[in-house]
Amino acid sequence: MLGASPRWIRIIPVALVMYTIAFIDRTNISLALPRISRDLHLDPQQAGTVAGIFFWGYLALQIPGGHLAKYWSPKKFISVLLVAWATFAVGCGLVRTYQQLLILRLLLGVAESGVFPATLILLSHWFSRAERARANAFWLLCLPGAVIVASPFSGWMLDHWNWRVMLVAEGSLPFLWLSIWLLFIQDHPEEAAWLPERERNTLVATLRRESLDLEGTQNIPYLQALLRPQVFLLAAVYFCFVSGQMGLLFWLPSAMEKFKKLSGLHTGLLYTLPFIVGATSLLIVSRHSDKRHERRRHAAGAMFIGGCCILLAVATIPYSLSIAFAFIALSGIGAYGPMGAFWAIPTETLPAKIVGSVMGFANAIGNQSEIGESRQKIAGFLVEKADDKRRKVSAQIANGVRKTHHRANNLRVGVSILGVAMFLALCLFPATGFAQEPATPLPPPLPPPRARMKERVAIRAGRLFDSKSDVLKKQQVILIEGARMVQVGPANEVQIPPGYDVLDLSNATVLPGLIDGHTHVFTSGPDLDEQMMKEPLQYRTLEALVNAQRDLYVGFTTLRDLKTLGGMFGDVDLRNAINNGLVQGPRMQVSGRGFQTTGGFRPKGYSRDIPLPSMLETVDSPWEAHKAVREHLTNGADWIKLYAAYEFTFAPDGKMVVPPTFTLEEVQAFVEEAHDKGHKVSCHAFGGKGLRNCLAAGVDTIEHGVELSDDDIQQFKTKGIYLIPTLYHYQLDREHDAKKYGGHAVAEVSEPNFRRAVAAGVKIGFGTGVGPFPHGTQTKEFGYMVKFGMTPAQVIRAATIVDAQMMGWEADIGSIERGKFADIVAVCGDPLADITELERVKFVMKGGQVVRNDMNSPGEKGCGQK
Repeated sequence: MLGASPRWIRIIPVALVMYTIAFIDRTNISLALPRISRDLHLDPQQAGTVAGIFFWGYLALQIPGGHLAKYWSPKKFISVLLVAWATFAVGCGLVRTYQQLLILRLLLGVAESGVFPATLILLSHWFSRAERARANAFWLLCLPGAVIVASPFSGWMLDHWNWRVMLVAEGSLPFLWLSIWLLFIQDHPEEAAWLPERERNTLVATLRRESLDLEGTQNIPYLQALLRPQVFLLAAVYFCFVSGQMGLLFWLPSAMEKFKKLSGLHTGLLYTLPFIVGATSLLIVSRHSDKRHERRRHAAGAMFIGGCCILLAVATIPYSLSIAFAFIALSGIGAYGPMGAFWAIPTETLPAKIVGSVMGFANAIGNQSEIGESRQKIAGFLVEKADDKRRKVSAQIANGVRKTHHRANNLRVGVSILGVAMFLALCLFPATGFAQEPATPLPPPLPPPRARMKERVAIRAGRLFDSKSDVLKKQQVILIEGARMVQVGPANEVQIPPGYDVLDLSNATVLPGLIDGHTHVFTSGPDLDEQMMKEPLQYRTLEALVNAQRDLYVGFTTLRDLKTLGGMFGDVDLRNAINNGLVQGPRMQVSGRGFQTTGGFRPKGYSRDIPLPSMLETVDSPWEAHKAVREHLTNGADWIKLYAAYEFTFAPDGKMVVPPTFTLEEVQAFVEEAHDKGHKVSCHAFGGKGLRNCLAAGVDTIEHGVELSDDDIQQFKTKGIYLIPTLYHYQLDREHDAKKYGGHAVAEVSEPNFRRAVAAGVKIGFGTGVGPFPHGTQTKEFGYMVKFGMTPAQVIRAATIVDAQMMGWEADIGSIERGKFADIVAVCGDPLADITELERVKFVMKGGQVVRNDMNSPGEKGCGQK
């Protein structure tokens, strides 16, 4: 697995060593404290304070550290902390008084407090959901790894030198590692020239989509998002979990003292056994968690096993120290096994604006359990070599602290059980809390059509969207014969004749089949050059079929597909195969190759001496335009798609600079030839003169239309031209745009112009531009259209009857009416109240054939919770 990508062998090891060095400061103090107590004349209470004050400092930068890492730079933030904690760690080895040691241990806690949440944020920038538990696990090997590696080494140094040498030597390590950190770590994949281009582009697109999925379309204030009950539940669970974990870490040295004949080195080796078990379980649990795309039960299961082992260790310690120690070693499963899956939960379920702060908060609360532990575990640190008078005093102290130690053991058992119970409660928490989403939220390839015994079907609809009145009519009946609807009306007026199959959707909202008016089924990711250059046309055609089926599966019974990006006329063949019943898929109108001028779409970064294929057909004159349209129509294209503007930049004031490609005369030639043959024209243009040329020539649709002047909007209205906005795609590209264009993003320009178009009454259709981002995920477009000014009813109409009119198919699709094709979808809730219901389509019928019916499926897959 580590060889699958250079990310695993570059990011993870550097981060692992970095935090291993940090964690050594917590393990070495437990081994050194008896000798520090002797040399600095500390009593047991002072020794406990020295161990515990680190964790008071550890509170300082947890929340701000996570926030800074998310919104500034995890690389730079951790670099500053490396210098700070090395300085304070070395200082701890040079102290002469208790007060000096106390201050430096507090400052060391402050310096290290921001590292943990910052590193989790860094990993979330580099690993998708499908990888995140494993990425966390490999990094978190530093926790048991620090004990496994450092304990024998620290014990050896204590045997051969002293605690000062040990603290200075181990405290200097961050200085040495800083140069490695600066050389190998980048904040984001976009900055990594060492990452293969295709992997980089795919990863960036995946991470953008996953981040945007969590943001949703509601702008929730930061404080309100941070005060969610789930956040406090997460922190409480982690507090109980760390109580057991740190009990193991701090109690173990005390237990080791019972093996009095062992040297410091051998004691350190025995001390590592529970952590070896923990490291192994951490890898196994996390790998299985990623494989199953499930977090909560994996973490809870490991905690449960660890809790049981702690119980068994407590029960057997009076009878056999060896058996008890074996159970203690196995408790490492609970101490470390859950961590990879546990820390994947916040990054996969919480919005980006709070995830860094939440992880810092949870880690801060969890680590407060360490303060109490360190104060109660001093019994094992009492000095063995003292004069007779001090030995008597030590014996009295040890007897008193041993009672506290026994009570603490009982407390730990209770806390461990509480941790297991609370985490199991988290597993049962409602789906609106920490519900798990699949790592790649793509529907599966579509199964074959479900066979029906009869060609007559009746649907009982609890609520039915009426495209004419924009209301939900209750208790409706739809009668279907073959592929079309023959009667639609209230249940008390439409009687279901004998012999009809009945589909009961009485608990659902039924709508016309959805239409995506701008798709690219021949595109499967953001790297268009690599797909065209490396994938054979036959393979891309199979990909296109799967992409079209994924769109159908989520409710899009009709697509308007605009150019194949090097796929030639494969879209024509796919459309024909679907229409002929050879394969299952949505209805399609297609445009073939599409058109550009010389210098348009082309693979970049290659020598000009190499002949390269073109994504589009090149046209450079009005006469070539006439000929190209004729050729496309002869080959079966439904639409003519042209790129009137392609490349763009931003001016310093944030306005887009969009040079035109075709001249007005060339665009007019496309339009004239297509309209004369009874076909329509689609124009790709973000703004500028290219867009104005298309408006002047009278195209039928403008794709994108990001920057619109008042005159542009008036022309849309006067000529009845449709705007297809593709809003969701720009949201995915926000971060990419900001880096490429000096802080500017297409999304910032698109939103206000879209609002103006809506307010002016421009005809707006529904289209997503899906293809550069995964097919089957474009339903997010609905939420952004509502967020940016349309009503839910307007958006539903855009994706049904308006798109049907734009395509010229309003007589056959776009509404649930007698005589139209039985293209029908259903959702559980009310999309007029919550447009995101259309992101959760449960039922799909195309032409009277049921292609999906999850209405009665158990759990979240169906409507059982509605």
